[in-house]
Amino acid sequence: VTPLPVQQAALEVEPVFREPLRVVTPRDHPLAQGSRISREELAGQRVLTIEQRHHLHAKVRDICTAHGATLLRDYEGTSLDALRIMVGMGLGVAFLPALYVRSEIRGRGDLAVLEVAAPNLYRQIGLTWRRGSALGDEYRRLAELVRGVARRSFRELTILR
Repeated sequence: VTPLPVQQAALEVEPVFREPLRVVTPRDHPLAQGSRISREELAGQRVLTIEQRHHLHAKVRDICTAHGATLLRDYEGTSLDALRIMVGMGLGVAFLPALYVRSEIRGRGDLAVLEVAAPNLYRQIGLTWRRGSALGDEYRRLAELVRGVARRSFRELTILR
């Protein structure tokens, strides 16, 4: 299971779902007054992100470039938990995956979670395996099983295929 895109000819890729990104701010941040943020409100925001070797880093960098936000390179997190802690300390805001927000942030009093006004910002998740694997059909069935669980349990996801 991995963020997409994966661009290696030696791997089969089966897209599974699209996961929205949420903006997470400290509770006392000016944007925390609402539940949604417009793309225009991203301009000038100081954005924390995960280390450069992660897919999410490139996604957040592109969002910042497109919307005039400032990517804070001095404070890159080593994990989503590190980003959550840095946001809570008031170092900036972060774009975090909806499933992470659901499990680790919802209900916390020190952070606010905002949806980005349409069209949503998201990342794609898929299954990958070695091309030519004798288990290719099983991996495809596993992808379909994950889609079914996601469809039933996580309304914020968009199922692919």
